[in-house]
Amino acid sequence: METVQTVSFVMLMAGASWWDIHKRIFPNYYVFLLILAAMISFNPWKLTGILAALPFLLTALWAGGVGGGDIKFVAASGLVLGFGRTCAAEILGICFLLLFHGAGTAVRAMQKKEPCQYYPMVPFLAAGNLILYFYGGSGK
Repeated sequence: METVQTVSFVMLMAGASWWDIHKRIFPNYYVFLLILAAMISFNPWKLTGILAALPFLLTALWAGGVGGGDIKFVAASGLVLGFGRTCAAEILGICFLLLFHGAGTAVRAMQKKEPCQYYPMVPFLAAGNLILYFYGGSGK
C-alpha cells in the first residue's frame, strides 16, 4: 500500500504545482485527495502534521502574502509527512523560493526590469515535500 501512497503523493505534488503555476489558486479537491493519500498508509502520529501549517496561518493573518491555498496545502501534506518532516519541507521549500527569487531578480535587473513581486508557492513547497518524503529519514 505504501507504493500506492507514494505514486499518489508524487502525482498530487506535480498536479498541484502545475495548477498553482498556471491558475494561481489551489483547489479544495487537491486537499481532499491529499487527505485520501494520507489515509492509504495512515499513522495517527502524522495528524500532528496539520500543526505545521500554523506559521503559514499566522503569517497570513498578521502580515499577508500567504494564500489560504498554501495553508491548506501544508496542512494536507502534513498528514502524509508528519510534523517534523513537514516543517523541514516548509523550510526547504521557502529556501528554494528565495533562491529562485534571487536569481530572477538578478536576471531582471540585468534586463532593467522590475523584480517579480508574487510567486506561486505550492511548487516550491511541493519540491520540499518530495525531498523529505523520499529522503527525510524514518517517519513513514
